[in-house]
Amino acid sequence: LVVLKLPGPVALNLLNAVDLLDVVALNLLAVVALSHALRVAADYPHCAMGRLASGLALAGALALLLAACGGSSPAGVPGHKASFDQLLGDGTKLLEQGRQRAAGAAFDRAIAKDPSSPIGYYDRGVVYEREGQRHASLVKYAQAMHRDPSYVPALYNYGLAFEQSQPQVAIYFMRRVIELQPDSPTALLELGRLTYVDEPRARPQALRILKTAVVLEPSLYSAIPAALHSAVRHAKPLKRLRRVSGASGSRAAGGSDGSNGSRSSG
Repeated sequence: LVVLKLPGPVALNLLNAVDLLDVVALNLLAVVALSHALRVAADYPHCAMGRLASGLALAGALALLLAACGGSSPAGVPGHKASFDQLLGDGTKLLEQGRQRAAGAAFDRAIAKDPSSPIGYYDRGVVYEREGQRHASLVKYAQAMHRDPSYVPALYNYGLAFEQSQPQVAIYFMRRVIELQPDSPTALLELGRLTYVDEPRARPQALRILKTAVVLEPSLYSAIPAALHSAVRHAKPLKRLRRVSGASGSRAAGGSDGSNGSRSSG
């Protein structure tokens, strides 16, 4: 009944998010996706209710998610004399060697050593993603964002996970990455591609975003669909990157460029 009373775009995003229940088996992850859909609805200027609901929905959903995940640190993880940074370094080396189980154990110990840092959760999420455990990786990325909402690698990977199933959710997170790190060519590339396909009216802007991405990193030109090469070549790059997201100039965490697998994933 509540959904039926909401403005059209808000109701549509709510219903799309509910569809994720069939894709994401963990109910609380569906709640997180639902909250982000509400935040996406805020992009529609005529939907004031979307803006009103967005912040409350995100805070409540992440709180429920973390409660279900057992709090701030993993249970049953043995102690380790190594420092937090040493454990992260060990996990990184193990992951590069393809020893995913051992890398995951090292990152679990890192989380136990410093449960307030987003880095351990993110790295653990990367391991789960490489193992094909999508649900578990999304939980870890969400935990990393809870520790630091400005942690670019988690924002990027979380958004990328919804690129196919929920492009508007992915667009929201790419905009958030660019808000924090406006010179991230990989985030600009993803935002441009997603916007071009999912928002036909915004295609001129999407081409400018793509042009900006290849100006910053020419090697990404090959990642642009061949059908768009000519249009991108003649497009003008964005003069002010922050216009993409209406950025507030927040600090970018972790020193990442927002690319998938930044920091410990290689």
